[in-house]
Amino acid sequence: MTISNATVSVKLKRKTLSVGGEQVLGLRKFRVVFDTGSSDLWAPSERWPTSTCVFPHPLYNAKASKTHMTNGKVVTVRYNEANVKGILAQENVMIGGLLLEGQDFVQGTVPSDFFKTVVFDGVLGLAFPSLALKGTVTVWENMVKKNLISKHVFSIWLRSYHGDEQHEDPDGGQIVFGGFDPNYFKGEHVYVPLLKGLRNYWEITMSRIIMGKEPTKHCAAQCTVVIDSGMTDILGPAL
Repeated sequence: MTISNATVSVKLKRKTLSVGGEQVLGLRKFRVVFDTGSSDLWAPSERWPTSTCVFPHPLYNAKASKTHMTNGKVVTVRYNEANVKGILAQENVMIGGLLLEGQDFVQGTVPSDFFKTVVFDGVLGLAFPSLALKGTVTVWENMVKKNLISKHVFSIWLRSYHGDEQHEDPDGGQIVFGGFDPNYFKGEHVYVPLLKGLRNYWEITMSRIIMGKEPTKHCAAQCTVVIDSGMTDILGPAL
Protein backbone atom coordinates (compact mmCIF):
# COMPACT_ATOMS: atom_id res chain seq x y z
CA MET A 1 0.00 0.00 0.00
CA THR A 2 1.46 3.36 -1.01
CA ILE A 3 0.26 6.46 0.85
CA SER A 4 1.94 8.98 -1.46
CA ASN A 5 4.87 9.27 -3.86
CA ALA A 6 8.09 7.89 -2.34
CA THR A 7 6.20 6.80 0.78
CA VAL A 8 5.33 3.17 1.42
CA SER A 9 3.60 1.34 4.23
CA VAL A 10 3.66 -2.26 5.40
CA LYS A 11 0.73 -3.80 7.26
CA LEU A 12 1.71 -5.45 10.52
CA LYS A 13 0.31 -8.70 11.84
CA ARG A 14 0.23 -9.62 15.48
CA LYS A 15 0.14 -12.92 17.33
CA THR A 16 0.16 -12.61 21.12
CA LEU A 17 3.43 -10.76 21.87
CA SER A 18 5.13 -10.53 18.47
CA VAL A 19 4.38 -7.93 15.78
CA GLY A 20 5.80 -8.20 12.28
CA GLY A 21 5.32 -7.45 8.61
CA GLU A 22 6.28 -9.10 5.34
CA GLN A 23 9.29 -8.55 3.12
CA VAL A 24 10.52 -10.38 0.02
CA LEU A 25 14.13 -11.53 0.13
CA GLY A 26 15.32 -12.98 -3.14
CA LEU A 27 12.53 -15.34 -4.21
CA ARG A 28 10.95 -15.93 -0.80
CA LYS A 29 8.57 -13.99 1.42
CA PHE A 30 9.52 -13.64 5.09
CA ARG A 31 7.73 -12.18 8.07
CA VAL A 32 10.12 -10.03 10.07
CA VAL A 33 10.01 -7.97 13.24
CA PHE A 34 10.73 -4.29 12.58
CA ASP A 35 13.10 -3.68 15.48
CA THR A 36 14.28 -0.19 16.48
CA GLY A 37 16.56 -1.78 19.07
CA SER A 38 18.93 -3.41 16.55
CA SER A 39 20.33 -2.64 13.10
CA ASP A 40 20.89 -5.89 11.19
CA LEU A 41 18.68 -7.84 8.79
CA TRP A 42 18.60 -11.63 8.90
CA ALA A 43 16.41 -14.46 7.67
CA PRO A 44 16.66 -18.26 8.05
CA SER A 45 18.64 -20.09 5.38
CA GLU A 46 18.41 -23.70 4.21
CA ARG A 47 20.85 -24.62 6.98
CA TRP A 48 18.34 -23.48 9.63
CA PRO A 49 17.57 -26.33 12.09
CA THR A 50 13.87 -26.65 11.26
CA SER A 51 13.47 -29.94 13.14
CA THR A 52 14.16 -28.23 16.47
CA CYS A 53 11.92 -25.19 15.87
CA VAL A 54 8.41 -24.80 17.27
CA PHE A 55 7.01 -23.06 14.17
CA PRO A 56 7.71 -23.64 10.46
CA HIS A 57 9.61 -20.97 8.52
CA PRO A 58 10.36 -20.27 4.86
CA LEU A 59 14.06 -20.79 4.12
CA TYR A 60 16.28 -18.60 1.97
CA ASN A 61 17.88 -20.56 -0.89
CA ALA A 62 20.97 -18.78 -2.19
CA LYS A 63 21.44 -21.21 -5.09
CA ALA A 64 17.95 -20.50 -6.43
CA SER A 65 18.47 -16.72 -6.57
CA LYS A 66 20.17 -14.98 -9.50
CA THR A 67 20.63 -11.80 -7.47
CA HIS A 68 22.39 -13.41 -4.50
CA MET A 69 25.96 -12.28 -3.77
CA THR A 70 27.93 -14.15 -1.17
CA ASN A 71 30.30 -12.40 1.20
CA GLY A 72 31.15 -15.67 2.89
CA LYS A 73 32.01 -14.18 6.27
CA VAL A 74 30.59 -16.04 9.24
CA VAL A 75 29.04 -13.57 11.69
CA THR A 76 26.89 -13.46 14.82
CA VAL A 77 23.99 -11.07 15.29
CA ARG A 78 23.71 -10.49 19.02
CA TYR A 79 20.72 -9.36 21.07
CA ASN A 80 20.25 -8.89 24.79
CA GLU A 81 19.41 -12.52 25.54
CA ALA A 82 19.67 -14.25 22.17
CA ASN A 83 21.77 -14.47 19.02
CA VAL A 84 21.81 -15.81 15.47
CA LYS A 85 24.88 -17.08 13.66
CA GLY A 86 25.01 -16.99 9.89
CA ILE A 87 26.74 -16.03 6.67
CA LEU A 88 26.94 -12.45 5.44
CA ALA A 89 25.56 -11.87 1.93
CA GLN A 90 23.75 -9.40 -0.32
CA GLU A 91 20.36 -9.78 -1.95
CA ASN A 92 17.52 -7.76 -3.47
CA VAL A 93 14.93 -6.99 -0.81
CA MET A 94 11.38 -5.80 -1.42
CA ILE A 95 9.65 -4.01 1.45
CA GLY A 96 6.17 -2.83 0.58
CA GLY A 97 6.77 -1.31 -2.84
CA LEU A 98 10.44 -0.41 -2.28
CA LEU A 99 13.18 -2.44 -3.94
CA LEU A 100 16.56 -2.41 -2.21
CA GLU A 101 19.16 -3.86 -4.54
CA GLY A 102 22.24 -5.51 -3.07
CA GLN A 103 21.02 -5.19 0.52
CA ASP A 104 23.37 -6.57 3.16
CA PHE A 105 21.81 -9.33 5.25
CA VAL A 106 22.68 -12.46 7.21
CA GLN A 107 21.67 -15.96 6.09
CA GLY A 108 20.77 -17.45 9.45
CA THR A 109 22.21 -20.89 10.14
CA VAL A 110 22.41 -21.39 13.92
CA PRO A 111 19.79 -19.76 16.18
CA SER A 112 19.99 -19.63 19.95
CA ASP A 113 17.17 -21.33 21.83
CA PHE A 114 14.96 -18.25 21.88
CA PHE A 115 14.77 -17.99 18.09
CA LYS A 116 13.75 -21.63 17.87
CA THR A 117 10.49 -20.76 19.63
CA VAL A 118 9.33 -17.60 17.79
CA VAL A 119 6.58 -17.39 15.19
CA PHE A 120 8.27 -14.69 13.09
CA ASP A 121 10.94 -15.58 10.53
CA GLY A 122 13.60 -12.90 11.00
CA VAL A 123 14.45 -9.42 12.23
CA LEU A 124 14.81 -6.14 10.32
CA GLY A 125 16.78 -3.68 12.45
CA LEU A 126 15.97 0.04 12.34
CA ALA A 127 18.46 1.40 14.90
CA PHE A 128 21.58 3.38 14.00
CA PRO A 129 24.43 2.08 11.77
CA SER A 130 26.83 2.01 14.73
CA LEU A 131 25.03 -1.12 15.97
CA ALA A 132 25.20 -2.94 12.62
CA LEU A 133 27.76 -5.55 11.66
CA LYS A 134 31.01 -3.89 10.60
CA GLY A 135 31.18 -3.01 6.91
CA THR A 136 27.45 -3.45 6.25
CA VAL A 137 24.75 -0.99 5.19
CA THR A 138 21.44 -1.11 7.05
CA VAL A 139 18.03 -1.19 5.38
CA TRP A 140 17.20 2.32 6.61
CA GLU A 141 20.56 3.68 5.33
CA ASN A 142 19.90 2.08 1.97
CA MET A 143 16.48 3.71 1.67
CA VAL A 144 17.89 7.14 2.52
CA LYS A 145 21.07 6.98 0.42
CA LYS A 146 19.21 5.81 -2.67
CA ASN A 147 16.49 8.47 -2.25
CA LEU A 148 13.74 5.86 -2.21
CA ILE A 149 11.64 7.80 0.29
CA SER A 150 10.43 11.40 0.26
CA LYS A 151 11.29 12.19 3.89
CA HIS A 152 13.87 10.69 6.24
CA VAL A 153 11.11 9.53 8.56
CA PHE A 154 9.55 6.21 9.47
CA SER A 155 6.56 5.81 11.74
CA ILE A 156 4.95 2.87 13.52
CA TRP A 157 1.33 2.52 14.58
CA LEU A 158 0.56 -0.44 16.87
CA ARG A 159 -2.93 -1.60 17.72
CA SER A 160 -3.81 -3.52 20.87
CA TYR A 161 -3.94 -7.26 20.30
CA HIS A 162 -7.46 -8.27 19.23
CA GLY A 163 -6.87 -12.01 18.94
CA ASP A 164 -7.76 -14.97 21.11
CA GLU A 165 -4.19 -15.92 22.09
CA GLN A 166 -4.34 -18.72 19.51
CA HIS A 167 -4.81 -16.99 16.16
CA GLU A 168 -3.14 -14.12 14.42
CA ASP A 169 -4.55 -10.59 14.41
CA PRO A 170 -4.11 -9.52 10.75
CA ASP A 171 -4.52 -5.82 11.61
CA GLY A 172 -1.86 -5.41 14.27
CA GLY A 173 -0.65 -2.06 13.01
CA GLN A 174 1.36 -0.37 10.29
CA ILE A 175 4.88 0.87 9.59
CA VAL A 176 5.35 3.72 7.11
CA PHE A 177 8.69 4.52 5.49
CA GLY A 178 8.98 8.13 4.33
CA GLY A 179 6.24 9.68 6.45
CA PHE A 180 3.16 8.81 8.47
CA ASP A 181 -0.46 7.87 7.87
CA PRO A 182 -2.88 10.64 8.96
CA ASN A 183 -5.68 8.09 9.32
CA TYR A 184 -4.25 6.86 12.61
CA PHE A 185 -3.94 10.00 14.72
CA LYS A 186 -5.63 13.31 15.52
CA GLY A 187 -3.98 16.63 16.32
CA GLU A 188 -0.26 17.33 16.10
CA HIS A 189 2.72 15.12 16.74
CA VAL A 190 5.01 15.87 19.67
CA TYR A 191 8.68 15.62 18.69
CA VAL A 192 11.27 14.70 21.32
CA PRO A 193 14.97 15.35 20.57
CA LEU A 194 17.40 12.45 20.63
CA LEU A 195 20.31 12.53 23.03
CA LYS A 196 23.50 14.01 21.62
CA GLY A 197 26.73 12.07 21.26
CA LEU A 198 27.29 8.61 19.83
CA ARG A 199 23.96 7.39 18.51
CA ASN A 200 23.27 3.69 18.78
CA TYR A 201 19.62 3.58 19.80
CA TRP A 202 16.64 5.92 19.55
CA GLU A 203 17.44 7.34 23.00
CA ILE A 204 15.58 10.20 24.69
CA THR A 205 15.19 11.70 28.16
CA MET A 206 12.19 11.10 30.42
CA SER A 207 11.34 13.33 33.38
CA ARG A 208 8.58 11.46 35.24
CA ILE A 209 7.18 8.01 35.97
CA ILE A 210 3.52 7.92 37.02
CA MET A 211 1.85 4.82 38.49
CA GLY A 212 -1.88 5.11 37.85
CA LYS A 213 -2.45 8.77 38.67
CA GLU A 214 0.26 8.99 41.33
CA PRO A 215 3.66 10.46 40.39
CA THR A 216 6.73 8.66 41.73
CA LYS A 217 10.13 10.02 42.70
CA HIS A 218 11.84 8.07 39.96
CA CYS A 219 13.31 10.02 37.05
CA ALA A 220 12.70 13.29 38.88
CA ALA A 221 16.20 14.30 37.78
CA GLN A 222 15.55 12.82 34.31
CA CYS A 223 16.28 9.34 33.00
CA THR A 224 17.46 8.18 29.63
CA VAL A 225 15.19 5.71 27.85
CA VAL A 226 15.37 3.72 24.61
CA ILE A 227 12.42 3.43 22.22
CA ASP A 228 12.55 -0.24 21.21
CA SER A 229 9.80 -1.64 18.96
CA GLY A 230 11.24 -5.14 19.31
CA MET A 231 10.53 -5.29 23.06
CA THR A 232 7.22 -6.48 24.45
CA ASP A 233 7.73 -5.01 27.94
CA ILE A 234 8.11 -1.54 29.41
CA LEU A 235 11.20 -1.70 31.60
CA GLY A 236 12.40 0.84 34.16
CA PRO A 237 14.06 1.31 37.54
CA ALA A 238 12.72 -0.72 40.45
CA LEU A 239 10.14 1.05 42.61
